[in-house]
Amino acid sequence: MRIKKTTSSFLFLFLLFLPLSVFGQGQRFSPAAASQHLYTQLSAFPQEKIHLHTDHSSYLPGEKIWFKAYLTDAQDLSLIPPSRYVYVELHSPDSLITRVKIMPQKSLHYGYLEIPLGLSTGDYTLCAYTKAMTNKEEACFFKKIIYIGSTAKQEKEEEQLIDYKVSVFPEGGYLLEGTLCRVAFKAVGEDGRGQDILYAELTDEEGVVCKKDIRSSHLGMGSFSFIPEKGKSYTLNCRNALDVWQQAKLPQARTDLATLVTYWRNDNKLAVRVMYASEWKASPLYLVIHGGGKPLHVEEWTSSTPYKLFAKEPLTEGILHLLLVNGEGNVLSERLVFCRKKEGKPQVSFLPGKENYMPREKVTASFSFKDKEGNPLKGHFSVAVTDDAGLKVDNSVSIQSSLLLTSELKGYIENPAYYFDNPSVNTDEALDHLLMTQGWRRYDIPEVLKGNISFPQIQPERTPSVSGKVTGLTSSKGLKGCQVSFISPKDTLYALLDVDDQGMFNYTGYEYADSLTFFLQAYSKRGGDRLRIKVDKDTFPEVKPLPERSLSQGGDATNDIPEEIRYRYDSQGVRIIELAEVTARVFVKKEKVLSHYTNSATSIIDREEIERFHQPNLKLILDYMPGKRGNSGTGSLNLDESNDRVFMLDGMEVDDLPLESITADMIEQIEFIPATIFGSKYPYGVTNIITRYKGVESEQFNVAIISPLGAQTPVEFYSPQYETDSQRRRPEQDYRNTVYWKPDLIAKEEGEATVTFYTSDAYQTTYSVVIEGITTEGELIRRVEKLKVGK
Repeated sequence: MRIKKTTSSFLFLFLLFLPLSVFGQGQRFSPAAASQHLYTQLSAFPQEKIHLHTDHSSYLPGEKIWFKAYLTDAQDLSLIPPSRYVYVELHSPDSLITRVKIMPQKSLHYGYLEIPLGLSTGDYTLCAYTKAMTNKEEACFFKKIIYIGSTAKQEKEEEQLIDYKVSVFPEGGYLLEGTLCRVAFKAVGEDGRGQDILYAELTDEEGVVCKKDIRSSHLGMGSFSFIPEKGKSYTLNCRNALDVWQQAKLPQARTDLATLVTYWRNDNKLAVRVMYASEWKASPLYLVIHGGGKPLHVEEWTSSTPYKLFAKEPLTEGILHLLLVNGEGNVLSERLVFCRKKEGKPQVSFLPGKENYMPREKVTASFSFKDKEGNPLKGHFSVAVTDDAGLKVDNSVSIQSSLLLTSELKGYIENPAYYFDNPSVNTDEALDHLLMTQGWRRYDIPEVLKGNISFPQIQPERTPSVSGKVTGLTSSKGLKGCQVSFISPKDTLYALLDVDDQGMFNYTGYEYADSLTFFLQAYSKRGGDRLRIKVDKDTFPEVKPLPERSLSQGGDATNDIPEEIRYRYDSQGVRIIELAEVTARVFVKKEKVLSHYTNSATSIIDREEIERFHQPNLKLILDYMPGKRGNSGTGSLNLDESNDRVFMLDGMEVDDLPLESITADMIEQIEFIPATIFGSKYPYGVTNIITRYKGVESEQFNVAIISPLGAQTPVEFYSPQYETDSQRRRPEQDYRNTVYWKPDLIAKEEGEATVTFYTSDAYQTTYSVVIEGITTEGELIRRVEKLKVGK
């Protein structure tokens, strides 16, 4: 059953209040009412999931991270999510590096992040979310490790002793006295990553070994079974690979509860049992099974039933949440299991056109998508082609792991794609251990079953808005009839906004691009300017970066490249070879590092100089400040030629900036950036104005200048063309890591899609072709194929 996207007001009210009348506070649990509560919650609080497919996961400063965002409805993975905008960010371990806002292009979200020059080598966190996702905890955001290297040789770190702790998780939540119980455990280091346990033993309070030779199966997770004896307490003693011992005390066994036990029988039926403690007093119990909030089974559990079997086919693929509920609606036991459907998966065929290719040769390859009956499938996909000589395929995150696993669980999930790349008995066991040690994330199901429905505080973002408040300089009275002019010179936009009696204004419906500057000015009814305007800040969530990897853990993603060379791209996307023995002169700055360009600036006017020379506005500062005509690398910065000058406000390009309107009080620092930093894009360099308010608003009475984050303008991935002999004989070297990137590949009616590109200069290598996507039926696709270059 699929939940409809829109619901009439009458139906919504019916769904909201009917369950409360059937099963409310102080009433007995009702399966019918509980099912209705779950449907009501889905309608009241629709949620989203997101996955990013990147061209690869190892970069150098100055390169672009190309990505495709798959934004879906959380319930059925349909590609009609409530939100219009996706935010993508790059974080260092302690700060935000860059952020972009993506709006759909023909219903698809894709774009890029520019990696600033000067970033230190290490792991960075790539993050994606919508504003509606901030209703829930940060765990629902997409996160992925991106490695950013340098052209300098990196020293390998020595393996160090890492302290760790062990946690234990009895199946169903409790140990039962005198009953065979299964216990999962998880060992996690200080770095947040799993610590393999090579040996563990279970002892009682007297030190007697009750079970030994216990070990983890994957990333420090494992399980064991035993029968707790009456009145005894137990401890799990663990030893990791570095011979460090840690202990974890097991909870005291209960005598008065019932818990759930689950397992897959013959891989096609889910077996569910209820285990009873020795002093359990028989009372009504109910089994609730849901997938992502959609009820799949809500019925009373008969104590005479030893177990129940559920066929896999009707169940939802992904995580199933099972709850054992008593007659008062209280949850006694919970269990997460994963339903992996192996039958009926889409059939993906890759036809490379030729067995092998030569350098600078045209490649025409096609994909075919069909269902289990051989019927064509439609959908949209993204394709990345990378050179194996310089990059490894990122196998840590996949579209399946993002949308079926990490989006449903609390906490950090290490290497989630492992559970999907090559499914086997071992990966299924490891996945079960993971689900026994992680918590359910999305809806508070125990509360929902009682009729306590939660509602979103932040609605899905459908259109951008600029809002704020106008106040009088001495009084807030007399605001009636005031207006705010809203101007964007670059977009030739002009709007006149009315303010309400409290001075509030809000401008919506205008979808603006990034790097635009808006000028707002408040006027009284009679045209007076004795007012103050304050623009609301655009707020963003705090993001906790993923744990860093040490180099010994594989953090140096360039270690397959010969040590004597490292690669980078020029402004046209062609990779340049740099020899390791070449040294670069580092320009040491004493000024404050206020932007990504500060360390690249040839000249800086700081706040102290601005105050010392008392120039009233930006034009006079640039005209009369002495000694600030820094070299651009291709000549002067042309500060006297306004037609050639390129300006940025807080790192964002601005056209037709009225220099006289930027007062000295608004400026924290002025940076003159040479053209060599930007290549041919800005041949005369850039003047970057760092405002004292970080692009929010000026406190200049009735005037505000803002540069809100707008939607990124799409840019096509550069791929050289070698169609003619003269193009093939061009002397420029072409050693692209990313040979080809296409984020908007569409499978049409016949279920086929074709890509065309040219190989690089690399010879005797292989290309990895990674395709990800979603069919119109919500089926997830990920395949990795190979192309051979050379004989």
